[in-house]
Amino acid sequence: MSLAIPQRGSSPKGREPLLLFGLALAIRLSLLPYFHNLQLSGDEFYYWKSAHIIARGTILRNFIHPPLWTYILSIPAAISDHYVCARIFTAIISSFSVPLVYLLAKCVFSKKVGIIAALIYTIYPNILGFSHYLWPETLLSLLALLSSYLFFKAIARKTDHILLYLSFFISSLALLVKEFGIIHFGSIIFTLAFSALLNKRQIIIRAIIIFLTPVILFSSFASILARRPVMIADAFVYNSNEADLGKPVWRKSPKANLKMFMDRLLLFREIPARFARQIYNLWTPNSFPIFRLLHSGEKYSNVPHAALLAYITSGMYICIIVFGLTGIFCDENNLFKVFAVSNLLLLLSTGLLFLMCSRFRISFIYIFIIYTSLVLANPRAALRQLTLGKVLPLLAIFVLFITIIYTTLSSFGYWG
Repeated sequence: MSLAIPQRGSSPKGREPLLLFGLALAIRLSLLPYFHNLQLSGDEFYYWKSAHIIARGTILRNFIHPPLWTYILSIPAAISDHYVCARIFTAIISSFSVPLVYLLAKCVFSKKVGIIAALIYTIYPNILGFSHYLWPETLLSLLALLSSYLFFKAIARKTDHILLYLSFFISSLALLVKEFGIIHFGSIIFTLAFSALLNKRQIIIRAIIIFLTPVILFSSFASILARRPVMIADAFVYNSNEADLGKPVWRKSPKANLKMFMDRLLLFREIPARFARQIYNLWTPNSFPIFRLLHSGEKYSNVPHAALLAYITSGMYICIIVFGLTGIFCDENNLFKVFAVSNLLLLLSTGLLFLMCSRFRISFIYIFIIYTSLVLANPRAALRQLTLGKVLPLLAIFVLFITIIYTTLSSFGYWG
């Protein structure tokens, strides 16, 4: 079975990407006064401290997190000791994602959908918040968008395998930024299998080789330095154990934690409860920007109406999910729908193994934003596609989402 992507987007020309980048950057930099004195929190400490170690010319010898984001963050660390320089740097990276959202949505749908998607992405509150944080989700989002755009542009051209291979390589870089890059690549492979490309089997084999080569090279290098097996990073094992066993796991060695991790996987009777808990964590209306708006010890400096902004942030998230899910069900059965659904299913499946935080959805929220834009671009045409066979499962998902919202209301304002 193969599905062809509709060729509704031609090669992008014009000034729209540049104008959208400028708008996104202006909005992000205008918020800098509220982020200037915002203290580092969570893994931001690790990334900023490690970036300074690298900036001094030293190879990082711990492998808690994948390496690429820390090495890229060493660029602002080499310029300034103050983390505000890094916050500006991440704001610039986030701004580059906006024209990529436009180009991707234009490629798979239309220019109108692309503009709407880019504007929503520009002002989406959770992305605005993360655009100034020193966490890797911002770079992962950029690389996932770039890889997706190159992939679907190559699919549209059918014979441009150079773009395909570049997309695979960028997917590998995404994995070296954060473990969840594997989800994006898995979706690409799944989508390739449904494409109308000739020699799909050969392309998939080459994709896997291109994707794994940087990963294997780094993991081999890391294993030599650490004198133990290292597969990209240790944090996903520690975090997963911590979700069930608590903070003391961080006092144990990587080897001991890996054994605990494998032992936990064999407790099959605990899987349903763990999976449900992690799905609720992932899709809660809470988020870290909301926590920083409301928490007295971590508030933004001089933000007016912080509580109101927190509820607007949560409300916009809920709207994007509702409209995005509606758009997915309204869409025709094309390759982008296969890509989107496989992304989301793979993201959900990781809840079987790992600790899922709300920030993990940041790098995949562009899917919901693009599908929201598809509905907003032509609501009547979109809703006409909702047959009874589509409405019933959509309503079931809405009921689940409402249940998650209701269940997590009592913890509103916490980390998420």
